[in-house]
Amino acid sequence: MSRFRFIERAPHEQGFAAVFEREVVPILERQEEARAAALGRRDHWRGKVLKYGLPVVLVLAALSAWAFLSGWIVAGAITAFFAVFSVMAAGMVYFVIGRYHEKMWSQGMATEVLPIVCDFLGDVAYGDANIRPGTFRELGIVPSFSIDRVYDPVSGTHGGLRFDLAEVVLQRKTSGSNNQTRYVTAFRGLLMTIALEAPAPTIIFTRDRGGVGNWLKDTFSAGKHTRIEIDDPEFEAAYETFAEDPDAARAYITTGLTRGLLAVAQDEAQRDVVAAALKDRTLYLAIPRKEDFLNVGKLNAPMDTEGEIFHRFLSDLTLPRRVIDALRGARG
Repeated sequence: MSRFRFIERAPHEQGFAAVFEREVVPILERQEEARAAALGRRDHWRGKVLKYGLPVVLVLAALSAWAFLSGWIVAGAITAFFAVFSVMAAGMVYFVIGRYHEKMWSQGMATEVLPIVCDFLGDVAYGDANIRPGTFRELGIVPSFSIDRVYDPVSGTHGGLRFDLAEVVLQRKTSGSNNQTRYVTAFRGLLMTIALEAPAPTIIFTRDRGGVGNWLKDTFSAGKHTRIEIDDPEFEAAYETFAEDPDAARAYITTGLTRGLLAVAQDEAQRDVVAAALKDRTLYLAIPRKEDFLNVGKLNAPMDTEGEIFHRFLSDLTLPRRVIDALRGARG
C-alpha cells in the first residue's frame, strides 16, 4: 500500500480520491525518486563550488592581510576587493545551482500532475493562457512595471464564459541615491480575464487612494476617463471608478457587479482590493496574492504524503469558478 493518500474534504473534491490512487500515486512515487536525485545533483555541484571556491577566497584574504601588514596598501586593497568579489560570485553560483535544480524538478512535477487535476475538474486546462500584463498596465489596474514574469497559466470555460488566468510578478526599475539600478516588485498576484457575453462600456475600478492620491488620479485621467460615484457606500469606500462614458457606465454597473467584486476581494485576495476593468467584451481582474499559485513544494523538503498540495491545487484551479460565480451573484 502506498504511503501517499488523499482524503476528500470539499464538494469540488468528490471523486478525486480514486483518481489520486489510480493516476497520481505512481507519479508521486517516481517524482520522489526524482526529487532525491535532483537533491543529490544540487549538493554535488554546490560541493564543487565550496571545494574550489573556498581555497581561492582564503588565499586572496591571506594575500590581502600580508600586503596590508607589509605596508602595501594599494595591493592589499585590490586583493581584498577580489576576495570579496570571489565570495559574492561563489555565493551567487551556489544560489543559482539551488534555484536551477528546484525549478527543473518542480516543472517536471507540475507538467505531470496538474493536467490530471485539470482533467478531473473538466473546465480548466493547464499550460496556456492569453494573459498580457501590458494590457492591464494600459488600463491602469496594475502599477507601471519594467519586467513581467508569468507563471502557471490556466484557461477554460465556466458557466459559458471563457477565462484565462496566470500568476505574475511585475517589477519596476528604480535608481537609488547612489544611482545604482535595482528592481522592486510592483505587483504580485493573479491576472485574470473573463470573456463577456456582450460588449461593455469601458469602466475602470481601482483602489481608493484617498485625498491627494484621488486628486492626482483625477487630474491625470482628465479628458480620457471621468470619475463617477457608485451608489454603494461600502464599494465607494474601497474603490475609485472611472469611465469613458459616465452615463453608459452607470447604466451598466449593477449591485451584483459591485457586490461581486467585494466578494472576490474578501474571498480570494485576503480582503485586499481587486482592481478590475471592463473593455469591449472582456473583464480584466488583478488579484493580489502572497501565496504561490499551484505551488508543488520545495526540493529540499520530503514530499507531502497526506495530499495537502492537491487540496491546494484543487482550490487554486477552481478559483475561476468562484470568481465568475461571485460576479454573477451565485456566491456560496
